[in-house]
Amino acid sequence: MNSDSLKDALRAAALELGFSSAGFAPSQLPTIESDRLAGWLEKDRHGSMSYMSKPGIDRSNAETVMPGAKSVLMVTLDYQPAPFIPDLLAGEAYVSSYARGPDYHKVIKDRLLKLAERIGEILDRSPQTRPFVDTAPLIERAYAKAAGLGWYGKNACVIEQGRGSFFFLGGLALDLEIDPDTPTTDHCGSCQRCLEACPTDALVSPYELDARRCLSYLTIEHRGVWDESLRSLAGPHIFGCDICQTVCPWNSFATPEQGLDFQEKHWGPGPLTELFEAALASFKKLTRGTAATRVGKKGLIRNIVTAMGNTGDKAFKAHLEDALSYPAEAVQVHARWALDRLES
Repeated sequence: MNSDSLKDALRAAALELGFSSAGFAPSQLPTIESDRLAGWLEKDRHGSMSYMSKPGIDRSNAETVMPGAKSVLMVTLDYQPAPFIPDLLAGEAYVSSYARGPDYHKVIKDRLLKLAERIGEILDRSPQTRPFVDTAPLIERAYAKAAGLGWYGKNACVIEQGRGSFFFLGGLALDLEIDPDTPTTDHCGSCQRCLEACPTDALVSPYELDARRCLSYLTIEHRGVWDESLRSLAGPHIFGCDICQTVCPWNSFATPEQGLDFQEKHWGPGPLTELFEAALASFKKLTRGTAATRVGKKGLIRNIVTAMGNTGDKAFKAHLEDALSYPAEAVQVHARWALDRLES
């Protein structure tokens, strides 16, 4: 089987398993990618995500996760696009579209393992492989770009022409010499809707995100107290933020049928009162089987009381007073801030 035939067979196998698209990237990315990451880290754009700056890790080389890797098969899997998000939904919490259904890590990893088995059948031997989906120290979006699956949008997401950006990324490192696909070109043009719509100005310039101001980072990754100047800008968001994607014109191509694997809703969006009580009673039960377990109980309660303060509704006063005695500094600080907003 020649190289082109092998690529066609592996790509077809990925699509047959339900992935939305597939492409091939080199094991070693161009130096511009590692340079870009280094520059971002030097500006402390990663905030408290210290694992991003751990020394001695080459995130642009697949051999970091699998010695002997010669190529990477990158895949995408669509999820449900988000509806338009108003600045504030009084009394209602907003949960990012991707986190409402089954945990994408498990869905994609299971499918990548099946893809590895299928590749073994195609080759009539078992190649060395390593699946990864947000779980390995590699610049996944850079591998997706190198595999021709999209370009870097001004919102820092990977965007595919005629399709948008509401998809997950996954990869399979291979010990196979496979020619990489051709990267696509940038099609953002003069549009800056994502920069204009970001409520916290986290997109400090086209293509560059300052995670320290990003609502997804603040509500999910950051542990502890937020900068006070950012709390009132979070609106109803208690887990993630889809605004920069929702306003992107390329996402107008998304359809209601998109993301069949993630249409089953496990939790959120919903009334803040109900989510507050559910999180207190059993955070694990509330978020079981979803990617939302990442935020942790303290983080979710902190986010909920922040959203309560942003509603301006004094009906939340009793819940916020209860939160003042919750055994976590961040919850107490945000609850006091929220109460002050209601009282003012």
